[in-house]
Amino acid sequence: MFCLNPPYLTRNLKLMSEQWLYICPTPINTLRSSILHIPTKIQTNKKKERAQQRLVASIMADAGEKAEHDRIFKKFDANGDGKISAAELGESLKTLGSVTGEDVKRMMAEIDTDGDGYISYQEFTDFAAANRGLMKDVAKIF
Repeated sequence: MFCLNPPYLTRNLKLMSEQWLYICPTPINTLRSSILHIPTKIQTNKKKERAQQRLVASIMADAGEKAEHDRIFKKFDANGDGKISAAELGESLKTLGSVTGEDVKRMMAEIDTDGDGYISYQEFTDFAAANRGLMKDVAKIF
């Protein structure tokens, strides 16, 4: 009688080229333990594989988002000093339509969390992460 060799089976992806069947020394007990063991190991490996795929997709998405945030931040940071002033924010937002000074002050108060009067790159990315839908719209315009 032949039995599955679960440890060997789950370690190898090339099932047909490897020895994943062997002659059972004690047919009933080995077969029963082999059959009970395989689904758990395969399921665990599939879960690990899915988790790895999600992690890679997340890293790729994060890299794409970071590049998009960099591009948009540079558009707002007209003088290139690494921070966005209220004047730079106002000028950039004029391209979107009519923006009042009050609107700019309100946005600065919301995004400038440390209150220094400028939007740093970290504050910008924090705002962007909290407002992904808005950032997608802004990315289309800029």
